[in-house]
Amino acid sequence: MSAAFASTGEARLALSGPDANAAVATLIRAIHERVDMDIWVWGYGDGPDELANLSEARARLPGLASAFEGAGEHEIIALLALLAHGAPPATQVLPQRAQTLFVGTPASGPERCVLALRTGPEDTAHRLQTFRSHGGPDLPIWATDRTLGVRFRIHRDAVTFRAHHPVIQEELERRCEQEGIDLA
Repeated sequence: MSAAFASTGEARLALSGPDANAAVATLIRAIHERVDMDIWVWGYGDGPDELANLSEARARLPGLASAFEGAGEHEIIALLALLAHGAPPATQVLPQRAQTLFVGTPASGPERCVLALRTGPEDTAHRLQTFRSHGGPDLPIWATDRTLGVRFRIHRDAVTFRAHHPVIQEELERRCEQEGIDLA
C-alpha cells in the first residue's frame, strides 16, 4: 500500500502529548461522522510507503504468524514497535509473543520490518498513547485512511496532517477551527 504523501502542505497542530492525542481523535471522529470512513491503518515510521510486504516479512521471520495469532491490540502494537526498531531488547525480558516472533533470527535480531495495524475510528486517543508508549519518543507514528487519502504523522513534538485532496485538507483545517484545535 502506498499513499505517496508529500510533506508539503501539511497542517501542524499547535499541541503535543495528550492534547494532541485528543485532537487527532477528534479529527478522525469528524471524518467518520462526515463520510463514514471507518478503516484506518496505523504504523511506525513516516508513512505507509515504508511498509514491508507481508509475505516477505513472513519469509524473514518464521515466527511472525504465531506471534500475532490471537493477540489483542495492545500486544499487536508492542510487536509492531519491536519490528520497527529492528532490534529487540535482551531476550529474557521479552514476552512470550515477542520471543516467538524472533525465533530463528540472528542473535542481533531481525532487520527493521515495518508492518501496520488496521483499525476503526474508535479509541484513537488511547491507541495513539499505546503506540507512543511502545515506540518510545523517537519512533514516529502515522495513521492513514486508504480511501480519502488523509494521513496523520506524529513525531516527538509535532503532529501534522495532510489530505491528498485540497478540499478535504481545507475541511479538516476548518474543523480544527470549529473544534478549538489550534494550528501552528
